[in-house]
Amino acid sequence: MLANAPAATRALAAASSHLAARPTVAARILGRVGYAEGIDTQLRFVGDVLAGRNTVVLPPQPAAAPSSLGEPASSSKLANQNNTKLTSGAVTANGGDLLLLEHNPVYTLGRRMQHDADQAARLAALGAEYVYTSRGGQITFHGPGQLVGYPILNLAAFSHRVSVKDYVRRLEVVLMRTCADFGVKTELTADTGVWVGKNKIAALGIQLHERRVTSHGFALNCQTDLRWFSHIVPCGLVGKSVTSLSREVQREVSTEETLPILLKHFGDVFECDVQRVLGAY
Repeated sequence: MLANAPAATRALAAASSHLAARPTVAARILGRVGYAEGIDTQLRFVGDVLAGRNTVVLPPQPAAAPSSLGEPASSSKLANQNNTKLTSGAVTANGGDLLLLEHNPVYTLGRRMQHDADQAARLAALGAEYVYTSRGGQITFHGPGQLVGYPILNLAAFSHRVSVKDYVRRLEVVLMRTCADFGVKTELTADTGVWVGKNKIAALGIQLHERRVTSHGFALNCQTDLRWFSHIVPCGLVGKSVTSLSREVQREVSTEETLPILLKHFGDVFECDVQRVLGAY
């Protein structure tokens, strides 16, 4: 028996068991939040993951059921979908966190972009925020009807070696499989993101922190008002445009309908267990 084995053998068995275990990722449903609040929340979770503070508490199952991801997270119906049940008790999210939300209308610029006062004034006049960020990429739009995911992952916790390139590719595969479940055929190109022909349906922009902890992430157009994109050159790609799940399937596809499908593929592709949590903490 293992109890009678030499100490070195027991240590090797424990290490092998640790590597074989699937990491747990807490999928935190935040509802509709402003962009600054989303960034602040990301930074708090990055700090938590770096400090090893990764124990989460799952609240009791909620009674109310809103009609939109943009409604308060404390009453989100997403918790009851896709055979996922919220229970009381603690779960250790050793793989990190996946923040899921919608933003109020905002144009965000990657760290490669130069300040343009005229553009900032023009876009702000439309009723959207205009924000510089620390992610990669150029300018894009976030707003209602768009499912935004910010994975704050501890890549070192995954048994398979996840390089930065592999991490981005896995995110792309999650998004492509999600679209495929709606009958939307997508592809990858030399440009980042997930595409339907010359139209981008999902954007990606990540940041890697010390000790291989990630932030920022992806945005999937579900029922986004695509007219917001007409005021910019999305991601700086001239001659390309954008699309959404709703446009492609010719019906309204909400973020609520999309989210459980995306979470299933996230767990499959990243080989992790996903636990849903309502709210940030």
